[in-house]
Amino acid sequence: MKRGDVKLAWAESRLWYTVIMSNSIAKIVQFSDESKTLPDGSKVIYAENEEKIVLYHKVPFEPGVNYVYDRKTGEIVVNAKPGTLADKRKMLQLGTYFLENSKEDDLVTLDVHPKG
Repeated sequence: MKRGDVKLAWAESRLWYTVIMSNSIAKIVQFSDESKTLPDGSKVIYAENEEKIVLYHKVPFEPGVNYVYDRKTGEIVVNAKPGTLADKRKMLQLGTYFLENSKEDDLVTLDVHPKG
C-alpha cells in the first residue's frame, strides 16, 4: 500500500509534529482502515525515530492521550506534561495490547523522512 492510498488517522498532526521535529527518519504504524479499532473500541497510533517513541491512544468519547518517551533521558511526557513511572508502564501496556490485537495485514507503516 502506498502512502497516498492511506488516510492518516485523527492524531496525524500530533504525531507528525513530534516525530518530524527531529532530523531522523521516523516510522508511524497505525491501522490502514480508519474505522478499525482494538477490541475495547480504542485506537492506537505508534511512532518512533532515533530519539523518541510516541504512542497516541484514543478511547471513544474521551480525550486522546499522547505519550512521548525520550530514548536518551528515559523521561516520559504525557499530553505535554511530565509523566511518571506508572505512565511508562501504561505506555508499554498499550503498545503490547496494540500489537497483540492487530494483524499485520490490518496495519500500515509510514516512513517519514525529514526535510532537507
